[in-house]
Amino acid sequence: MNILKAFPVLIIVLIVPVFFIAAVKTLQYLKQNYGQIMEHQRQQDELLAKQAQEQQVEVTNSTPAPQAS
Repeated sequence: MNILKAFPVLIIVLIVPVFFIAAVKTLQYLKQNYGQIMEHQRQQDELLAKQAQEQQVEVTNSTPAPQAS
């Protein structure tokens, strides 16, 4: 059999199962660690919100007040 004719079959037989296994392993990891992942994300969101609030305060404090003429 010509190797070029067999190439698509080789891809399907060898590569597709690798991606399938990787997808299954990823889903298993997410299922097992979902709580930890979401807790970490919540902490990151709180940290970003705090940083944004601090930056807003800095901008507000550094903006000069309008001068009355």
